[in-house]
Amino acid sequence: RYTRSLCDWSSDVCDLTGKRANNGYVVTFSHKRNKKLQQPNLQYKKVYWPEGQRWVKLRICTKAMKTIEKNGLQSMAKEAGIDLWKLPFEDARPQRKEWLAQQEVKPPMKKNTRKMKNPEKLAASTKTPLKAEYVSGKIAYTRER
Repeated sequence: RYTRSLCDWSSDVCDLTGKRANNGYVVTFSHKRNKKLQQPNLQYKKVYWPEGQRWVKLRICTKAMKTIEKNGLQSMAKEAGIDLWKLPFEDARPQRKEWLAQQEVKPPMKKNTRKMKNPEKLAASTKTPLKAEYVSGKIAYTRER
């Protein structure tokens, strides 16, 4: 489970409102009472923060989502004492988007643990290095011929 806490409380706490579990009862037909925790409806959410030009990742309750639409993320974070610059984020600046569009998408190469260390043997080798490419959404490693 993904856990990231801004404070020292338990993980079932809203980052912005501080909402946490409520003690309640389940009352049966015969009026027996069994204790029950009523958890807040928490969601992992990326919320756009216009002042920082980024999508900030938060764990917030659905009530806080409505309040963000009304009051704004900046004011709610200030009220909760959260520094939005220190949270995980996705950059939404136009310069960053242009730069990402210009970059070539390369699949990750797996690490070769059996790589030759002797330069003479490496030069005399007839094998060509592996090349990674995307084939129907999966990474395929092939040798150039």
